[in-house]
Amino acid sequence: MANFTTFQHQCPACGAPIEWHSKEIKVVTCSHCNNGLFLEDEQVKNLGIQSTLVQYPSLLKLFHLFHYQSDAMMPIGQVRFDYGRGFWDEWWVVNQKTKKSYWLSVDEGDYALEQPLNVAAFPPAKKGVAAVRHALHLNRKLQLQHDNGQEETVQVSEMGEGVCIGFVGELPELIHLGDRFQYAHLSGSEQRLYTIEISNDVIRLFQGIWIDPFLIKVQHHD
Repeated sequence: MANFTTFQHQCPACGAPIEWHSKEIKVVTCSHCNNGLFLEDEQVKNLGIQSTLVQYPSLLKLFHLFHYQSDAMMPIGQVRFDYGRGFWDEWWVVNQKTKKSYWLSVDEGDYALEQPLNVAAFPPAKKGVAAVRHALHLNRKLQLQHDNGQEETVQVSEMGEGVCIGFVGELPELIHLGDRFQYAHLSGSEQRLYTIEISNDVIRLFQGIWIDPFLIKVQHHD
């Protein structure tokens, strides 16, 4: 695979060869038996679950390079979440030049590229989960405080609950089928968006931008 270091091991469930392409990867699925495997301290542990995904028509495919504007991106992992009215996919993608990684969220025709942001940028998070839940109401305007001292007004545009229903490929964090979290999307200026997630009393904040899927150019394989 272009521009990737490859790490190899044997699947502890079926003995087949497995490989992954970044030291930050924590979970990989075996392409032979579909078992989820946890990578820790150079050891590979069987999570005891099998995960597959029904693949629907999509611009993105695992390990198929795509270009967005001047950036070449490689999707190496995919997670699917159910939110009651349907599902959305989160793709773990790696910029081939900078080696930076992102979550690329795809919900029907909406595409958003996101990275983690210090949760302290959302002031209620300093007071804990209860304060965050109290602050989040649909259409409410809130303030974010960035590291450069600037404040940004955002508006709560969506709230809901996501449930993991499957994953494949390589992922940067431990995840299980059935994992649940509450989320809120916050709309900012200049196509910026923010996502707050709450799971097991842990608060996470992500910052991203909406991207135009018509600007995604897929490198087709023969």
